[in-house]
Amino acid sequence: MAYSGPIHVDQLFDPQPVWERGECPFTFLAFPVSAVNHYGVPVDMNAQEYIAAVQAEGVPVGIWLTTPVEGTGYAVVRKADIESLLKVVEMLETSKRFSEHFAARLTERLFQQSSSG
Repeated sequence: MAYSGPIHVDQLFDPQPVWERGECPFTFLAFPVSAVNHYGVPVDMNAQEYIAAVQAEGVPVGIWLTTPVEGTGYAVVRKADIESLLKVVEMLETSKRFSEHFAARLTERLFQQSSSG
């Protein structure tokens, strides 16, 4: 069955080669790798909607699961796309589509759920 969520998984880039070149992908959302589906995206719908919103604004997004922090996955962008990401996040917050500091609060909630569950 094909993934029917809001994230376009076929458009996600692989951040591992970025890391292997000595560049650290820029993270904008962290989540427990224990809480991803078989497509590698977080199962939490708020996380999916946030990643999809960034992606829908034309910012290339990657999902990084084999990170230096064991058990932690990230939604990331390449260094060249940081400025675009920051503009999109500001627009999403200003338009009230997502609250200010949404990603930070969501990350906190996802890890709290993971440790209590």
